[in-house]
Amino acid sequence: MNRPGVFITMLVVLAAAWLVPVQAQAHAVLLGSTPAAEQQLERSPPELILNFNENVGPIHFRVLDLAGDEVGDPGEIRTEGNNVQLPLNATLENGTYVVTWRVVSADTHPVGGSYLFSVGEPLAAGAQVAVDEANAWTAVVFVNRLVLYAVVLLGVGSVLVLRVLELPVKAAMLLRRQMHASALIALVSFVVAIGAGGAEILAGGLGALFDGASWRAGAGTTLGGSALLGVPGALLLAWASRASLPTSIFAVAAIGAALMVLSFLLTGHAATAQPVWLMATMVAVHVVCAALWFAALLPLAAVLGETAPRRSAAIMDQFSRIAVWSVAALFISGFVISWVQVSELGLLFTTDYGFRLGIKVALFLVLLGLAARNKSQLTPRLAAGAEQARKSLKNAIRIEYGLIVLILAAAVSLTLPVPPRAIAEQSAMEVDTGTGYSATAEQRGYTARVEVTPARTGENMVMVYFTGPDGETFRMVRAAIRASLPAASIEGIYKVGHAMGGGYHFDFNEFVIPGAWEMRVEGFVDDFEMLRFDVTVQIR
Repeated sequence: MNRPGVFITMLVVLAAAWLVPVQAQAHAVLLGSTPAAEQQLERSPPELILNFNENVGPIHFRVLDLAGDEVGDPGEIRTEGNNVQLPLNATLENGTYVVTWRVVSADTHPVGGSYLFSVGEPLAAGAQVAVDEANAWTAVVFVNRLVLYAVVLLGVGSVLVLRVLELPVKAAMLLRRQMHASALIALVSFVVAIGAGGAEILAGGLGALFDGASWRAGAGTTLGGSALLGVPGALLLAWASRASLPTSIFAVAAIGAALMVLSFLLTGHAATAQPVWLMATMVAVHVVCAALWFAALLPLAAVLGETAPRRSAAIMDQFSRIAVWSVAALFISGFVISWVQVSELGLLFTTDYGFRLGIKVALFLVLLGLAARNKSQLTPRLAAGAEQARKSLKNAIRIEYGLIVLILAAAVSLTLPVPPRAIAEQSAMEVDTGTGYSATAEQRGYTARVEVTPARTGENMVMVYFTGPDGETFRMVRAAIRASLPAASIEGIYKVGHAMGGGYHFDFNEFVIPGAWEMRVEGFVDDFEMLRFDVTVQIR
């Protein structure tokens, strides 16, 4: 790459760096727990249960007393569907306890948390739980993933371009060198992903990459399976790029490229979403189409620099005809992936994920407009022998290269925040735990979780917990509840909450009739903005 090209690439990478957050949020969402947060139990529980929106792998799951000592003589952690269970072999004495947990989701993102509950007495005054600190390995994982995305696209795309474009000898050799370098870098990146991912999962220190525990943790996730496909694929691609490419050798390169594409289908937030068959197919189509476009830029620039105008225009036109179908498939697959991930249109405008997706779409539209200009204006002028058109096309290709790198950075950044589909699952969650009732509602990106204990006629305790658009606990200025039972014409019950722990506490003595009680939670974001969350609670 020439000096201007190196300079442009550096600027693009630096511009993409802002997409890396200080602290990532994982995609597994805790929907409920037994005991529930802030719940007061009459007796010691036989086990603790965490319920997530997807299958997870437990890293640790403990119950501690307020001195920080592990109690309850816990047995082996078990997973059953989306539930993580911790049996307790010893009785918990009366007092306040801290549950602390950390799990890794199917897309390799770790998430952890803590909450309080008590046995036989109210929660201890002033008891708090620790908040997870930022994990420095998140940035390392982001950069490695960006590199991996880029080189896999270049490697896979190089195989496709060699097959579909009639390139001059020099441009074809340049493309094979691109394939070779991409395959070797991908080989290293697949391996690094395991160690860095494990270090992120364990929240390790600077030397965690040299700790066997990090590599075991990473290998135990979908990163291990992804590397089992990606590493052989990269080796096959690297070998094929150095050999001549008759049909038999091209078959080897195609197998290597296919393995690298398949490696992307074992991990990541999109390919692991439901329905898996549809999402995996769409991700594969998206990767292949993006690879074709990205990998073609370097040889096309070489063609413009060394080939006669009419021949260059013919090759550009040939690529444009292929690109039309490729872009259509890219758009359709991207739309399907985004639709499944966003789930609800309103979440597109109120979540961090939606904001990042909007940036990616905007960059893609700019790229599409630039490509359309190349096809409709510059390529015909090049065919007519206009020298300026050659220079304009080379500059346009440099810009396309930079835009694709930015789009890749935006795509990688989408693996960091909680997808709206997970927020929607959490919002729709209503749980009857046997000892209480929990319901969740979402409004403009904010979420309110309402927990009613014991959810029976008579005196009840209600706790309300709020989270912000970023998925983190959010402290409202104040909170209130308006309750009614339309079936019995009961209405006008109004309560103001008292801050307690991480939420707001309400006492209700008005639940004297069983039925579906409607509760409107009013949360004041500040002195001027109020959000209303409507839930229905079953009182037995």
